[in-house]
Amino acid sequence: MLKRLFLALVVLATAVSRLPASPQDGPRPERRSADAWTRLVERDARVGYTSRTVGAALFALSESDLPTPQRAAAFFALGAARSEAERARLESCALEGSLPERQAALLALGELGGRDLAFLERVARSKELDLASYAVLGLLRTKHADALEVVERLAENDTAPIGATAKALLAFSADPSTAPSHPVAQKWLELRWESARRFGLIDGQTWSTKIVEGLLADPRFLDRVIYGAAGKLKDGVVRDHFLELVLEPGPTERLRGAVAVLPTEIDQLVATGLWTPADETEWTELLNEIDEERLESLTANVLRQARVVASLRTYASLLLVRGGNDEGMPLLELEINSDDPLARARIAEVLGGTGQKSFVPRLLTMLNDADASVRNASLVAQLRLAYAPARDKIRNRLAQTNDAEHELLIRSLCRNARDPEVRALLVNVFPQLSKGDQVLAATYLSLSGRTSEREVLREILNGTPPTGEIGARLVRAIGVAPTPEDATILRGLFPREGELDVNVALVLGLIEAADPACVPVLRAALWSEPWGRSLLAAAVWVQIDGIDALIAELQKPPIHATPRDLRRVGFAIGEWGGIEAAEELARKSGAADPAVQGALLSALAGRTR
Repeated sequence: MLKRLFLALVVLATAVSRLPASPQDGPRPERRSADAWTRLVERDARVGYTSRTVGAALFALSESDLPTPQRAAAFFALGAARSEAERARLESCALEGSLPERQAALLALGELGGRDLAFLERVARSKELDLASYAVLGLLRTKHADALEVVERLAENDTAPIGATAKALLAFSADPSTAPSHPVAQKWLELRWESARRFGLIDGQTWSTKIVEGLLADPRFLDRVIYGAAGKLKDGVVRDHFLELVLEPGPTERLRGAVAVLPTEIDQLVATGLWTPADETEWTELLNEIDEERLESLTANVLRQARVVASLRTYASLLLVRGGNDEGMPLLELEINSDDPLARARIAEVLGGTGQKSFVPRLLTMLNDADASVRNASLVAQLRLAYAPARDKIRNRLAQTNDAEHELLIRSLCRNARDPEVRALLVNVFPQLSKGDQVLAATYLSLSGRTSEREVLREILNGTPPTGEIGARLVRAIGVAPTPEDATILRGLFPREGELDVNVALVLGLIEAADPACVPVLRAALWSEPWGRSLLAAAVWVQIDGIDALIAELQKPPIHATPRDLRRVGFAIGEWGGIEAAEELARKSGAADPAVQGALLSALAGRTR
């Protein structure tokens, strides 16, 4: 079910052909499995626990709505931290909890150790194999000679199901690095990692501290967060900084915020030849952001020029037409009969966004297309052009069996959730949709600015950590006008190991919510180069906490701060706080201070603007 929920969120992109991988292209499945098992075993060496583990786990267990996987990890942590006072709690959970919790409690009792083996031995000899197997490993984890003897006797019984399990777990207990993979041992390794990640240490640090430190040292992360957040500010000085960033070579991420803040200016720069994207990557970044922010009506010159890039020719033409410019139509007329169904579907979608009802007859002919995605895109396009029969046909199809074509129709509707006609229909049918379709619809309704259907997204994010682009899209959805409840979810999810897209979305949502959890990211960007990103980080921080936050920051600069850093942060104070803030800083630090020099310079420069 969960797999389907996430698959439902896949978004069709522009046409990209991919050749299927041949069997020789990757490692054999059994090799991949062995490698994964080896990584699990090696990863376990990074796990540790502290005196705070028990308190943190008990606090988590006190939350009535804690998801089952997290409860299981908390129970395991009590045993891993050797909290003898919690033995009765663990035994009670092993008898009465959900199956994952009972299994975790049995393993935790093994971690607890001691001479009291009767409980684990009784479960190990029971006929409930799903529990007995975990009790066997629990016995071995006590490291007690009597426990080893019990398991060895169980292993001698070749006819009983527990016999083979006992043999495998004896091998694992003797030497995990040479033992073959086993589901119970794998669960133990996963619980160890998850419990340490949440309540203990990874590599001698709290997990969140370790991951956040890595993110704060990653320029890609800081670029995407700061340029993305600053792109929502409309201050004239912010526009000036983005203009400087565009004209100077730099990371492509700078173009995201720049397009949002300076669409017409960038269009004029390209039209006059004063600036052109450096390569295909920058062109692609521009078009993606124009597409995402619906800025095509303001960037016709950019889109015309982008058509010289072969891989972007169709994409740019699609956006030109969607922006009301017929220059892109000749190419689309050729592509509409192409062999690529994704290209045909995208063209139908674009025609629906033109507002021109004259395209309805052409869209009606596309209802006979051999590809279901094209037929559904055409139907939704007709709805967007207020063609009444399309609305009735869509309602009828949604009421039918949830088959593959039904899913394609839902996806097409959701991709166009910003359209008033489509949004109204989705809201109307939302209660009748399946859970997977509701997740998809709620995601795009939230991204379009409507939050009433967001509860299903909170449920998903509370239960399953988001991953990849699909997970990042879920996070972005609740990061639009986040409520205090949404901010709590975002704060609880940050950070995610190895998930750059998700972490960027989480921090942007926290910035939108003005949540203090975003401050370490802003601080890291403020005190690091490049100059323009640092000043934009300051602008975002001032938007959240006011100019006093920057002044207070200067009173306790990082150990590594150089005079240039101090001067730059001072410059930001003068730029965003004016001469009053610069004078206040001078009273506190003295005129010779580099920060004061920077503040006065920017404040005085601001008077000449």
